[in-house]
Amino acid sequence: MRTRGAALAPAAALAVLAVPGTTWAAAPLAGAVAGTDRDQAAADRFFVRWLSNDEPRPAVRSAARGALLSSAGEAAIADFLNVGWDAAIARDAQALHQQALAAEAAMSEPIG
Repeated sequence: MRTRGAALAPAAALAVLAVPGTTWAAAPLAGAVAGTDRDQAAADRFFVRWLSNDEPRPAVRSAARGALLSSAGEAAIADFLNVGWDAAIARDAQALHQQALAAEAAMSEPIG
């Protein structure tokens, strides 16, 4: 399983690249990761929000949005990060595999 730190690094890099000349864009993220449990919860919420908007896999975006909108609050976000994230990645990979099989079957059908 990935670590949040490894996954947050590209997000921080993108934040810096998206706003050239403002290298302070990643500073709030770094401050939110270290510290109290409240800071960790805020960092987790920030990361899941980032996934819900910028993750290229639709199943992951959808699962992240579900965690953010859940009435369970921080528990839903923690559950998403602990279990739901990997499950969403697997669902997306399965969907891509099914799409590839369908495309292959469509290409092998005779024309006419």
